[in-house]
Amino acid sequence: MARTHFEQKLDDLTGRLVAMSRMIEVLIEKALEALRERDVSKAEAVILGDRAGNAARCPRFLRAT
Repeated sequence: MARTHFEQKLDDLTGRLVAMSRMIEVLIEKALEALRERDVSKAEAVILGDRAGNAARCPRFLRAT
């Protein structure tokens, strides 16, 4: 029974890591686009998206102030 619970938790964690990796991949693509185009508003959007993602994923005590 404990092994099944562990496997469920591991599957959940794996899914969350895959989702975070995809989000980071998109943010990197957008950041590179902003850099290539020298577009400050696109760069700011990437920063805001990163901060929002961090706030959603990261425990409060680990967040940078």
